Amino acid sequence: PAAGTTLIGRDGELAAIRRCSGGAHGMPGIVVLTGQPGAGKTALAVRAGHQLRAEFPDGQLFAVLGAGGDAFTVLGSFLQAIGVPPGQVPDGLSGRERLYRSATADRKMLLVLDDLTDETQVMPLLPAGWECAVVMTSRTRLLGLDGASVVTVDAVTEDEGLRLLASLVGEDRVARERD
Repeated sequence: PAAGTTLIGRDGELAAIRRCSGGAHGMPGIVVLTGQPGAGKTALAVRAGHQLRAEFPDGQLFAVLGAGGDAFTVLGSFLQAIGVPPGQVPDGLSGRERLYRSATADRKMLLVLDDLTDETQVMPLLPAGWECAVVMTSRTRLLGLDGASVVTVDAVTEDEGLRLLASLVGEDRVARERD
């Protein structure tokens, strides 16, 4: 998705994502952005994805898993996105997982997975390549993901909120109608 034009007050979180997104020890870099609804997790993940894009020349993939998104469907889309012809995408989940892991083993890819509810949703979607990175959003901390770094996304401060509002409606209006 498009990066959006305005992201206020997230420099610390963006720096944390950058630090945590490098894979090591045979595992992809995994970052979980967690926080309350409306805190800006998705906007932050998408912005981070755009900022990291050049470091992952083999591709970037995005999927929303909340509200009924499932690994089977997402794997089918991901396999086609990385060049597997539709007729060669396996019919079963385990076949899709095996092909996906083989296809990502030697690639340097970035995945952004939005609105996860639990670890079981994401396990089939983790790439095999240790040079890959996964940035995911969830309202829960997803502590069952080995090696994942958790970054808490808090609500913006009042000052940051006013700066964001000013970027949308203009500084003059915010000054005039501060209340």
